[in-house]
Amino acid sequence: MKITVSKQDIQNGNPVNARLCPITLAIKRQYPKFNSVKTFNASVEYYDKENNKKMYKLPRSAIDFVFRFDNPKLCSHSVLKEIKPFSFELTDLLSIYK
Repeated sequence: MKITVSKQDIQNGNPVNARLCPITLAIKRQYPKFNSVKTFNASVEYYDKENNKKMYKLPRSAIDFVFRFDNPKLCSHSVLKEIKPFSFELTDLLSIYK
Protein backbone atom coordinates (compact mmCIF):
# COMPACT_ATOMS: atom_id res chain seq x y z
CA MET A 1 0.00 0.00 0.00
CA LYS A 2 1.66 3.23 -1.15
CA ILE A 3 1.41 6.28 1.12
CA THR A 4 2.32 9.78 -0.04
CA VAL A 5 2.75 12.41 2.66
CA SER A 6 2.06 15.84 1.16
CA LYS A 7 3.19 19.31 2.17
CA GLN A 8 -0.37 19.96 3.37
CA ASP A 9 -0.29 16.81 5.55
CA ILE A 10 2.92 18.09 7.15
CA GLN A 11 1.50 21.60 7.67
CA ASN A 12 -1.71 20.21 9.21
CA GLY A 13 0.10 17.63 11.34
CA ASN A 14 0.58 17.85 15.07
CA PRO A 15 3.73 16.47 16.73
CA VAL A 16 3.32 13.66 19.27
CA ASN A 17 -0.32 13.06 18.31
CA ALA A 18 -1.02 9.62 16.80
CA ARG A 19 -4.28 10.81 15.22
CA LEU A 20 -2.79 14.00 13.72
CA CYS A 21 0.60 12.76 12.54
CA PRO A 22 1.19 13.74 8.89
CA ILE A 23 1.38 10.02 8.04
CA THR A 24 -2.04 9.50 9.64
CA LEU A 25 -3.44 12.45 7.69
CA ALA A 26 -1.99 11.07 4.45
CA ILE A 27 -3.53 7.64 5.01
CA LYS A 28 -6.92 9.16 5.86
CA ARG A 29 -6.77 11.34 2.74
CA GLN A 30 -5.79 8.48 0.43
CA TYR A 31 -7.91 5.76 2.04
CA PRO A 32 -11.03 7.54 3.36
CA LYS A 33 -12.80 4.27 4.23
CA PHE A 34 -10.19 3.46 6.88
CA ASN A 35 -11.22 4.39 10.43
CA SER A 36 -9.34 5.21 13.65
CA VAL A 37 -6.02 5.64 11.86
CA LYS A 38 -3.08 6.16 14.25
CA THR A 39 0.65 6.43 13.64
CA PHE A 40 3.10 5.43 16.35
CA ASN A 41 6.91 5.52 16.49
CA ALA A 42 7.35 2.39 14.37
CA SER A 43 3.87 1.30 13.28
CA VAL A 44 0.52 2.43 11.96
CA GLU A 45 -2.88 0.93 12.76
CA TYR A 46 -6.37 1.38 11.37
CA TYR A 47 -9.73 -0.33 10.88
CA ASP A 48 -10.42 -1.23 7.26
CA LYS A 49 -13.81 -1.02 5.53
CA GLU A 50 -14.68 -4.52 6.86
CA ASN A 51 -13.89 -3.26 10.39
CA ASN A 52 -10.76 -5.43 10.73
CA LYS A 53 -8.03 -3.79 12.80
CA LYS A 54 -4.71 -3.91 10.95
CA MET A 55 -1.25 -2.93 12.13
CA TYR A 56 1.73 -2.38 9.83
CA LYS A 57 5.38 -1.85 10.64
CA LEU A 58 6.63 1.46 9.27
CA PRO A 59 9.64 1.38 6.94
CA ARG A 60 12.84 3.10 8.11
CA SER A 61 12.13 6.28 6.08
CA ALA A 62 8.78 6.73 7.84
CA ILE A 63 10.22 5.93 11.29
CA ASP A 64 12.91 8.58 10.72
CA PHE A 65 10.24 11.06 9.58
CA VAL A 66 8.16 10.49 12.74
CA PHE A 67 11.23 10.98 14.94
CA ARG A 68 12.23 14.24 13.24
CA PHE A 69 8.65 15.57 13.20
CA ASP A 70 7.98 14.69 16.86
CA ASN A 71 11.40 15.79 18.21
CA PRO A 72 12.43 19.02 16.45
CA LYS A 73 14.48 20.22 19.44
CA LEU A 74 16.67 17.10 19.23
CA CYS A 75 17.44 17.57 15.55
CA SER A 76 19.86 19.96 13.93
CA HIS A 77 18.59 22.74 11.67
CA SER A 78 19.80 20.85 8.59
CA VAL A 79 17.84 17.73 9.61
CA LEU A 80 14.66 19.77 10.11
CA LYS A 81 14.92 20.99 6.51
CA GLU A 82 14.49 17.35 5.51
CA ILE A 83 10.91 17.33 6.81
CA LYS A 84 9.32 17.45 3.40
CA PRO A 85 6.82 15.43 1.37
CA PHE A 86 7.76 11.81 0.72
CA SER A 87 6.27 8.44 -0.21
CA PHE A 88 6.69 4.96 1.16
CA GLU A 89 5.11 1.51 1.01
CA LEU A 90 3.33 -0.23 3.87
CA THR A 91 4.17 -3.86 3.20
CA ASP A 92 5.05 -5.39 6.56
CA LEU A 93 1.72 -6.43 8.09
CA LEU A 94 2.18 -7.18 11.79
CA SER A 95 -1.32 -8.25 12.77
CA ILE A 96 -5.01 -8.38 11.90
CA TYR A 97 -7.76 -8.41 14.52
CA LYS A 98 -11.25 -9.38 13.45
